[in-house]
Amino acid sequence: MERNETIIVAAAVIRRGRAYLLTRRLPGSHMAGFWEFPGGKVEAGESPAEAVEREVAEEVGSMVRAGGEICCLEHEYPERRVRLHFLEAVIVEG
Repeated sequence: MERNETIIVAAAVIRRGRAYLLTRRLPGSHMAGFWEFPGGKVEAGESPAEAVEREVAEEVGSMVRAGGEICCLEHEYPERRVRLHFLEAVIVEG
């Protein structure tokens, strides 16, 4: 991956009452052990909403319906740049 390449990521903000669903980054992954909203890379030809629905099913085992985008921000790490799309989502199964 080239240093100036931007990785597009989508994350699901799933709330039930006053609680939010978070996942913990796996050992050996970038920023292992950190807590985050479930999600992942947006694949070619995929929208952020489609990525959220796919990634939550893969990571958590629940089907969600993605809603509106809450915000989008870019962050520059020493080794990469990431554009993060945060979308509301509701669990519909699982």
